[in-house]
Parts: sequence; C-alpha cells; structure tokens
Amino acid sequence: MMIALILTPALFLSFGMRGMLTIYAALSCAGTLLFLVLVKKEDLLPGVKGAESTFTLRDIWNLSRRKDFLVLEYGFFACVGGFTAIMTWLEEMLHSLHGIAMEKAGIAGGLLIVGGIIGSIVIPSLSDRMKKIKPFILLDLAVGTIMLYLIGIIGVFSLLAVICFVTGFFLMSALPLVLEISSRIAGPGMEGRASSLLWFFSQVGSVLLIAMVGPVKSLWGSYYHSFVVIVVLWAVAFFLFIGVKETQ
Repeated sequence: MMIALILTPALFLSFGMRGMLTIYAALSCAGTLLFLVLVKKEDLLPGVKGAESTFTLRDIWNLSRRKDFLVLEYGFFACVGGFTAIMTWLEEMLHSLHGIAMEKAGIAGGLLIVGGIIGSIVIPSLSDRMKKIKPFILLDLAVGTIMLYLIGIIGVFSLLAVICFVTGFFLMSALPLVLEISSRIAGPGMEGRASSLLWFFSQVGSVLLIAMVGPVKSLWGSYYHSFVVIVVLWAVAFFLFIGVKETQ
C-alpha cells in the first residue's frame, strides 16, 4: 500500500490513467495467480471445519447487543472508514487545499502508512509491557484526531510530512489494541466472528465516507469541511470509548 501510494502519481504522469490502471491490473492478476498456486486451503483455516467457521445473523445480533462492542463497531466505521477515505482522496485534498504537487502528496500518504507500521509495533509493545490497553487507545484517538485536523489547515509540506507520519503512528496502532478488546468482549470461541464483524463495519464506513468527501466539498466549496466531518466522527469515537470497560 505504501509503495502504491508513492508510485501512483509517477505512474499516472508517465503512463496516464489507462496505463497506470493496466499496470496495477497486471500486478493484481499476478498476485492472484501466485496465491492460487502457493496457498493451500489447510493453510488458510487450520483446524476449522464446516459449521465451526460459519457466521450467522444471530452472532451479529448477540455481539451488537453489547454496548461496548457497539462502540467498537462505530469506531471501526468512523476511524477505519475515515482513514480509508482520507487515503483515497489525500492527493487531491492536499493539492486543492495547499497546492501540493501529486508526487509530494503521494509521499505524504506513504508516510501515513510508514507511521502506522511503526506505531503498530511500538504502541502495542508498550501496552503489553504496562498491561493496559484502554489508555493507549484513547491516546491514539486523541492524537490522531488532532493531527488529522492539522493536515487540513497546514500547507507547509515539511510540516505536513511530519504530521502525516504522526497521524499514522497513533491512529493505526489502535487497531491491534481494539481487536484485543473486542476478543475479550466477545469471549472464547467468538474472537474471529467479532473481528470479522468489526472489519465489516470498517468496509461500510469506507464506502460511505469515501462517497461523502466529494459532495461535502461541493456543498461547502472546500475539502477542509470534508476533513472536519471525519475529525468530528473520530472525536465522537474518542468520547464513546471512554465508557468502554477494559475487560480481562
């Protein structure tokens, strides 16, 4: 993902939209072929058979009835969906708001991912060492929300690069921590179903929030307001998560 974010502007300028999409399509086909050839079914679901791997509407209902899990569902909808929307529109947003060239905007997007990779190693390690999860998630949400707002108002690329790195570092590092809490809420035997449901809500959020960015910009005349909408959604997630219990 990071490499694609950096390469996309260069590929677009060199080969045009059709050429860029053709290259990515060829790479996707090659990856699919390698997957089919190299990966066996037993490697995907070791020890899982038949009904044990099913996911029913009753599972969705039982999990979503739990207040804390409902907060996590909203968090994945707003935060993961919002992050995906920002990544999708970032180059155009930065160019429109700050006049930043596509190549530099691609680098900024890459730094978001690099920060996320590093943060996903550092923050969970600190969480394990201190045997605390909730304070780190709240820290991640608070810093990520503030940094995202700054991306919408700061136009100096060097500062934006640092802010993008910090945003990714904190926001993406919350994912493994939230998944750990979701497994505790769901209980033994439901961990996989819980994570699947959360990722489902993240995809719903991604589709809706990606589609939201353009109309909000058209309505208010600036991508700044699209940033504000996502910032508000993340802030709501922060305050809702304050009430989530850190079950053992």
